[in-house]
Order: sequence, then C-alpha cells, then structure tokens
Amino acid sequence: MPVPRRPFGGSGVDLSALAFGTMRLAPPKFDAAGALALLLHLADHGVTTFHVSHEYDSYPFVCEALAALT
Repeated sequence: MPVPRRPFGGSGVDLSALAFGTMRLAPPKFDAAGALALLLHLADHGVTTFHVSHEYDSYPFVCEALAALT
C-alpha cells in the first residue's frame, strides 16, 4: 500500500504524508549499500519526503549512499 500524498500548502506540490528523517542513518547500523536499499525501498512505496540536513552527523554518509545512483 503506497503512502498517501498531501498538498504542500498552495504550492501545487504533493508530498508524502510520511517523512523519513536520516539523522540516524549512519554506520555502524548501515553500510552505504544498505542505506541506499532502504531509501529506494521507501521511495518505491511512496515516500517522497526525506529530511536530510547538513547539520546531521549522518549527512556525508547519506550523500555517499545517494551518490551511488549516478
């Protein structure tokens, strides 16, 4: 069952009703391949809202995992 979407104010953009925060998406709990697999699994199931911040210690790791898409 896909995650429902909701309008983001009057922007015309719909976002998933569920957001995934990446604050703790980091080693030793995940390796880059596992992190990427999780992010892709969430996206495949309708999560379109990801909270990623350069203020998180996990930020460089999440960027590394996503770089594998290119």
